[in-house]
Amino acid sequence: MPKLGALTDQINVNSFDMGYEVESFPVSSCDASGTILTTAGSVFGVALNVRRPFTVTNLVMNVTVAGGTLTANDCWGLLYNSAGTLLGQSANQATLWATAGLQTMALAAATTGSLALTPGLYWAGVVATGTTLPTFSRSAMGGASVALAAAQYNGQFSASLARCGVLATSITTTPAAITPANITKATGIPLWAALV
Repeated sequence: MPKLGALTDQINVNSFDMGYEVESFPVSSCDASGTILTTAGSVFGVALNVRRPFTVTNLVMNVTVAGGTLTANDCWGLLYNSAGTLLGQSANQATLWATAGLQTMALAAATTGSLALTPGLYWAGVVATGTTLPTFSRSAMGGASVALAAAQYNGQFSASLARCGVLATSITTTPAAITPANITKATGIPLWAALV
């Protein structure tokens, strides 16, 4: 007979996480329309609370409205640990984010990172540049107000523990690291993201 903890973990994976290892929040809580990335070259991040060890392969997010004329090699999916170290990044997503739909982004380990995750806080991030930035699914908290949604989503957490925020700005090449204490909570977007 399986131990209760193992059974609970299996229920969480199969029922609540839709087969994902971890989600930023249940996908059923997404706003219908999503929110466009508001600033080109800014890394918009959302926290993921990993509760069991696993090796991540993909970052999954949903583009609700396609981007237009996105800049090649300036659009990525990213994964950071709680110290701000870049663990993984996707290939260029400029072409893929020009189409709406569920985006499964294969992650490659960064030079200083490992994709073997242990329990703890991580941030999934996206950055894009181009004429029209893509729109991603986000939490329905706060209704139409992204600022209110970010405030509700972050609660009383400090910048270094932010549940959503702008992790870095003015990025035209993939950043090697972020400084968690400098995360900007007020302009964050509570994005839906998952890891598998």
